[in-house]
Amino acid sequence: EVLSNLEDYIADTGGKVLVEKAEGLSLPVIEGDSTQLYQLLQNIVGNALKFHMNGVAPVVKIWAEREPGQDEYWRIFVQDNGIGFEEKNLARIFNPFERLRARSEFDGTGLGLAICQRIITRHRGTITAKSQPNQGTTFIVTLPEKQSV
Repeated sequence: EVLSNLEDYIADTGGKVLVEKAEGLSLPVIEGDSTQLYQLLQNIVGNALKFHMNGVAPVVKIWAEREPGQDEYWRIFVQDNGIGFEEKNLARIFNPFERLRARSEFDGTGLGLAICQRIITRHRGTITAKSQPNQGTTFIVTLPEKQSV
């Protein structure tokens, strides 16, 4: 659904989104609030497409794997070939209205990743990223397969 919603944006940027299979599935089935999990993926994949380098079509790879030693958790990876950022700024990107780039460079409210952080916390998971300037970014979302009551 997320990729279908981003279809025009993907075409406009000349980008590609590649979803790799995990255990025979495109992505694992995660129990949770479907609207919030949709928004989580929409924000992360949308950012991966948005923050691409000038003259370079964005390529986004998405895959999942079981959390080593914790089979009840999945790690979902969203990797791009975009502008990246200095990892010393990692904590800042999850703060509301925090921007690492000027508004004139990239559209947005600065709320997307802060919302992602809230969704992840609500679903008993974690979110982090690995990045280097001009080397792209990989977001790593860890979520339990099932939510406890």
